[in-house]
Amino acid sequence: MNINWGQSGRGRSYSVIPMSMRPSLNNVPFELLESHIFPLLSPLDLVCLGKADKSKKAAVELYSATQLRRLFSRYFTEEETNKFRLLQAEYGILISGSSGVQFFECIRYPGSDLDIYVEHKHCHAVGQFLLTAGYTFNPRDKQQGVFYEVVGRVSEAVRVRDEDAFLTGYHCRGIADVYDFSRNGAQVQLITSKKSPMEIILSFHSTTPMNIISHSYAYSLFPKATFDQKRALIITTSGSGQETGRGKYRDRGWKLFEYPSVFEATDSKSEFQAGLRWVGDRKCLTLPLPPIPSLDAFIPFPYPVHINSWNMKYNRDNEAILEHEMLLAPVFSYCAADGASFLEALDKCGILKELDRFMAPVKGTVWVDKLLVALFQKYQERVSSTRNGSGAALEWLMKPDVLYPTALSL
Repeated sequence: MNINWGQSGRGRSYSVIPMSMRPSLNNVPFELLESHIFPLLSPLDLVCLGKADKSKKAAVELYSATQLRRLFSRYFTEEETNKFRLLQAEYGILISGSSGVQFFECIRYPGSDLDIYVEHKHCHAVGQFLLTAGYTFNPRDKQQGVFYEVVGRVSEAVRVRDEDAFLTGYHCRGIADVYDFSRNGAQVQLITSKKSPMEIILSFHSTTPMNIISHSYAYSLFPKATFDQKRALIITTSGSGQETGRGKYRDRGWKLFEYPSVFEATDSKSEFQAGLRWVGDRKCLTLPLPPIPSLDAFIPFPYPVHINSWNMKYNRDNEAILEHEMLLAPVFSYCAADGASFLEALDKCGILKELDRFMAPVKGTVWVDKLLVALFQKYQERVSSTRNGSGAALEWLMKPDVLYPTALSL
């Protein structure tokens, strides 16, 4: 019911406009929504609108699909886009950095690259896709030779050197190397990680570029601060070049700050609350992307990006740290809050030895990955729903009535 107030003699009178006569977005053509209404809404507002009813949900999903198509159209044909998204599912390729910001804000930064992140062991396959599509590899000063030769040297260095002994390119923690490609003015930057590509993203200079596009979903890890408030928390991370990156986002209108208030660090609704976070949790903004044709037929185990997690922590100087450990599974590597404790618990109960000796040869490495992902997801959900902490969650997870039904369900 809509009420119109007016003045009449002694007091106030009103008239009631029937619901059937009220204007509705359901009657607005999508072209008008796309061009005049949706661009005025923040990403969070769009998601809220999509929850109103089925028609608005469909309109928002169509708008997101349109924005994704526009992002890819700068760099790939429609056929190449479908192939690339299949590669995303197969190898765990993530789009992030400024590309993620542009997707969520539905804008374009002039001259911007497509920033793609992948574990270095899959670098050869991604580079081959780009070269086959007609892209040219543009070696940097220290990259001598053709693409495959450069990748081979970096691969050897990644195998034999310590975690922090080999830093090139953007110098964020976890980077193996950075490769530049171009085609007809379009620029693609391929950033490879020593382990999980999420390690690079969680080590960005601030929270603003921490948005990712996987094969199936787009996620913003700090959506309210990033898009509603235009604020960015500075992250304590290693490597040079951090201040240059922060400066770019200051110039684009974001206010960067080092220390959250006590309220923000403790409030359960705050994105900056100390504690467990993971990709796709209730504090993230999550947008479903259009399904990929023939995904199930080609990719038996699409990359489960939602399993990546971190602990939001603050050191003695009140500086923010996105703490995580590596969960190294046979197929993919993951950033995992308390990952070492999780694996230690599995080792103590003999599960890891059983997987290695008996289950992997029979079930295959994909099954082992699926089991580790399923168990870790149960562990994360248990930690977030109980006040007893990670120890109690691990003890619960190791119970036979929890552990074995999970394995048998796969």
